[in-house]
Amino acid sequence: MSEHGHRPAKKQKIDSQSLSPNSDTDSDLFANETTGLFALLKHHIGKRTSTEDEVGIHEYVDNSVPSFKGIIKHRFTDFLVNEVGLDGNVLHLKNVNPPPRQPQNQSSPANPRAAEQTEPEGDAREPKPLWNDESMAAAKLFLGAQSDEDENFIEFKKFVLAGKPEKSARNKVEESKGENDGTTSTRPVVRVFTTKAIESKDSRTAIHRGLREAFNSAFTSETRELPSGEQFIDVKWANDSGNNQKGRGAKGPRPPPEAQHPPYIHFTLQKTNKEMHDALSSLARSLKVNNREIGTAGTKDKRAVTVQRVSIRRGRKTVEDIWKALSAHAGGGGGGRGGRGRGRGRGGWNNGGGGYQDRQVRIGDVEYAEKGLELGQLKGNRFVVTLRDVEYPTPTTIPQALSVLSERGFLNYYGMQRFGTAPVPTHAIGLALLRSDWALASRLLLLVHREGEGEDVQIARTLWREGKFEEGARQMPRRCVAEKALMEHYLRCDKTDHLSAIGRIPKNLRMMYVHAYQSYVWNQVVSARVATFGSHGPVEGDLVYEDGENPIEEDEGEGSGEAVEEVAVAEGLDPVLEEVLPTLTEIIQPGQMTSSLATQTSKVPKVKVLTKADIESGKYSIKDVVLPLPGFAVTYPTGKLGEMYSEIMSNDGLERDDMFRKQKEYSMGGTYRAMLYTPKDVSYKILLYTSPAQDLAQSDEDILLNVPAPPVVEFDPTQSATVPEGQHLALQIELTLGAGTFCTMALREVLKSRTASAHQKDLTKEMEERVKAEGGATAEASVDADVQPVVDGLSQNTAVQVDQADGESL
Repeated sequence: MSEHGHRPAKKQKIDSQSLSPNSDTDSDLFANETTGLFALLKHHIGKRTSTEDEVGIHEYVDNSVPSFKGIIKHRFTDFLVNEVGLDGNVLHLKNVNPPPRQPQNQSSPANPRAAEQTEPEGDAREPKPLWNDESMAAAKLFLGAQSDEDENFIEFKKFVLAGKPEKSARNKVEESKGENDGTTSTRPVVRVFTTKAIESKDSRTAIHRGLREAFNSAFTSETRELPSGEQFIDVKWANDSGNNQKGRGAKGPRPPPEAQHPPYIHFTLQKTNKEMHDALSSLARSLKVNNREIGTAGTKDKRAVTVQRVSIRRGRKTVEDIWKALSAHAGGGGGGRGGRGRGRGRGGWNNGGGGYQDRQVRIGDVEYAEKGLELGQLKGNRFVVTLRDVEYPTPTTIPQALSVLSERGFLNYYGMQRFGTAPVPTHAIGLALLRSDWALASRLLLLVHREGEGEDVQIARTLWREGKFEEGARQMPRRCVAEKALMEHYLRCDKTDHLSAIGRIPKNLRMMYVHAYQSYVWNQVVSARVATFGSHGPVEGDLVYEDGENPIEEDEGEGSGEAVEEVAVAEGLDPVLEEVLPTLTEIIQPGQMTSSLATQTSKVPKVKVLTKADIESGKYSIKDVVLPLPGFAVTYPTGKLGEMYSEIMSNDGLERDDMFRKQKEYSMGGTYRAMLYTPKDVSYKILLYTSPAQDLAQSDEDILLNVPAPPVVEFDPTQSATVPEGQHLALQIELTLGAGTFCTMALREVLKSRTASAHQKDLTKEMEERVKAEGGATAEASVDADVQPVVDGLSQNTAVQVDQADGESL
């Protein structure tokens, strides 16, 4: 029993054999659950998506403003998202023409080190050997070697001095004798250096970066994780052709001109109605690089037109190479208007060859850069959101609603995208992982009965359920990252080894599930806080940052932003929180550190509990109040809210004060999130339009290609109470949100109505039936791809849309 008197719910006990991947008893998944999340889901798991109420989204900042109707994301151009860089500038696609060709005998002016790297003319110009005084010092630093006698350092030195294997040597095989049976086997000779186990993510990042910078990208490095959770880095020679460099005095040919350019290439990507993961995977295939070589500052929504910067570790590629690989030269296609490609051939890519033109992407502004992009390197996003078929009760409703949004903000809920748009919510999988119920997590991911899922995915699931494992795994689409990883593992290994199978899912995706559960708890507590105490001011027991602890600069107008930046990764398809674990190395097994000690030593910002004197001082406002996401390194509010954390988690079979796990990656440190968020630079206008198929906003691509601006007419409801016959109203809102906030939650505060995709789909259907009855052309009849259902039947993983996910600094 916990210190708060709540007995954790009994965990479900199911024989591991019955949970093998081809079990056909999905209906009894939560049969023994009587409280908590699983009890809530037992009757509709796999049948429908969760509602806002079911993920804790209940309250509003100001209930006095009446609700009104509006359709979100009816067309892709109704949701324009442009990244806001760390410099505060809004990013736009500016140039879709090929980059200017660099003279081969000159280095790039973008490289400030070019003059220092210029070599003497003639035969006297010689490249430095890889192993020199500078690289040796760098290797000591990033390997953490205290002296030349460090074992790891000595092995790495041998690896470097042995040089890159000649092509003929790399094709050779070596023989080895079996220890027990005396048999002989052969294997290719592959030269690999493996570090010792490295627990810290920062240390692993330092090694990857150090290898790149100190050895001029001569090596490739990849993190490898064992089922035990230990992580190593494997280092190999890059596959690029080149002469073998051995020893300190080795000489080689002059470096090619492209070697003098900075190590990265950046470009602007505009994508339309395309999942982030799909876009980046397609890009990687076209460039023939690993996904890890591609960097972004954040994840962007699918059903939208989004603009962001992308970086690529270029190796020997030039900006011209990148442009050629990603531009659609063959076939004359490549327009980027969300399925309405108009034959414009600039800027699309051919998706790995074969002549296929991706009309949902556009690239531009290609240039060299010194550093790659990392998740969280942005201030937020600028939105232009158009709400269609608007109906309001009074002429002052919209001005009042936008005034509340501008002045008081909105409840900073995690939006529905966090929990997925599939009928198996991400936070349910996260709870299974936190309960260490690997079999249940696997079953939830491979659940065969899912309403609204794509036919290709259903076929793969059914084949797997019928015991046709190889065929099912082969048929499962590549976009279903988690499902495909599970199936491929079960094909090779014991089908009851669920822990190892779960471990094959990319770590960022596993963390997405866990963080979704944390978000679910946070939403529930925020609603309880507002329902009990309102949203006008702080109360005793609330949490605020200690002086100097808020990482968001107040003079930037972000005082109500994220406590710790949240990150989204490309593979995750959804915002994912980066756990900020304690810096002490003692956290190896549960029970070796207390939550109290973790809180004192972690990087999570420090908070204070407000007292009566703090409230009376007037120093703090409601915008200063933060609430924790559950974890071992956070402080919980006192009183009723603190008890609610315990009650929610206890009903789900978890202990609030025991978030350590044997598998370290599931030991959640937690973080803090502001209860309210106030957007910046809010403006709006009410527009008249005649057809649901009519664009009401322009993308950057449209502007660059001189597409005529939409012929919109503004409407003032305070001057005219009647909408002209045959026309409809739209509300267009522009606003800037910080990293980690959800635009749909801002729209929810404005509309005072549900934002879930199922509700929006119903509104769209009603509008189209009405327009059809009136004799007008519906958007569905007028435009092929622009009126796809809001829930488009993708798999569990690909259906997790990100609205304003970006900046979640993971």
